[in-house]
Amino acid sequence: MPYGRHADVADDKALVPVLGGIEINMRFTWCISLLVSSLVVSLSLISAHRLAAEDKKSDDKGDLPGPFHPYNITGEYQGKFHCLVCDHGLFPGALVFVRGADPSKEVQSLLTGLNEIAKKDEKARFEVFAIFLDSELTNSLTGDNKIDDRRDELADKLRPLQKQLGLDHAVFALEAEKNLKGFILGEKDAVTVILYSKVKIVDRFAFEKLDAKDVDAILAAAREKLTSKKK
Repeated sequence: MPYGRHADVADDKALVPVLGGIEINMRFTWCISLLVSSLVVSLSLISAHRLAAEDKKSDDKGDLPGPFHPYNITGEYQGKFHCLVCDHGLFPGALVFVRGADPSKEVQSLLTGLNEIAKKDEKARFEVFAIFLDSELTNSLTGDNKIDDRRDELADKLRPLQKQLGLDHAVFALEAEKNLKGFILGEKDAVTVILYSKVKIVDRFAFEKLDAKDVDAILAAAREKLTSKKK
């Protein structure tokens, strides 16, 4: 049955008289459906409120600001717009936002290091999501042929890198920055890393230029806060 539709009530007159002529509808399925619908509406309003909270501080360690649906370059949903955070549920993850499609050696080292952490501790179900941002991707869902061609070009360029680096616990994706307002990405920051667990941000890093010391700091934080062996 399609989501959001109520089950058909075969006989809405199936009433039983009880206690002084008071009638109770034994078809309580409709009542349950109404209750569920109300709950869905309430949750939608809460989600909308979170997504609208663009004044959150960049060092905020509260909830992730909300779902987003990047174009998956690799992984199970390759070639589709899919919310990786939603699919990963309450398990820990690292969101690595990278401007451009030419990741530096330091970015590659970071992705490799995070992948190794995930690989060595599969019990934690830690995953890495590398989200590449491109200025020409004004809106991932625009349907513009030029943007579609640009997306394919970037995907073909980045996809081999994942295989080259052996990133079996990472997914590459593309997204338009305008769809990520709630994440408060600094205009001058080339790399932003958000470590999270149970949809709660546990640490956040942002760099205009990532260097080896920065990579070490991020990896240390990931080992400490996101693995099953964390202290």
